Amino acid sequence: MSEYYESPENRESHTLTSFETGKVVAAKFNDGMWYRGKIIDPEEEEQTKISVFFVDFGDTDDVERSFVCELRTDFLMLGFQALECYLADVDIESADNKEATDVFESLSYAAQWKPLMVRVIGYRREGNESIPYVKVIDTNGSQDVDIAEEMIKRGLVKRQKEVTSSKSEETCLDTLDNSDLEDLTLDNSI
Repeated sequence: MSEYYESPENRESHTLTSFETGKVVAAKFNDGMWYRGKIIDPEEEEQTKISVFFVDFGDTDDVERSFVCELRTDFLMLGFQALECYLADVDIESADNKEATDVFESLSYAAQWKPLMVRVIGYRREGNESIPYVKVIDTNGSQDVDIAEEMIKRGLVKRQKEVTSSKSEETCLDTLDNSDLEDLTLDNSI
């Protein structure tokens, strides 16, 4: 994909005429490579950069408009590899600050590819989607660290009052136990 979009001729043939929120695109990340992304904030037309969520890695970056292109349909054959989720026990609004994000990325080894234990404990409905609330546990040290609890303890975020889920999702949740913890590499920010 990077090889294809590095060609100025190919980029020209995939020039975007509109930058709409939610549109899936090809975008150049800050490592110089091209990846699949979704426009999350097109900004105003006079802005030179667009906020893009990279759907295979979970990263978000502001990308120059000239490096955001229409995605060839054959690049959609593989499903998105990053999953949107919420950190369980954390009030979402209280987590919307740079310091909390930076500490979360540090505690979760963002972009370092260290394995963490992740458990789905509930869901949040957003339109037609159910976005999971997850417990993230760092098991790499001598003691396990619940990342949400650590952030609450440091005063970076507030505790969420409750996790809601639909009736059908509750059935699935009832079957979860400690054996359902999965060894995953997590690279999401809150």
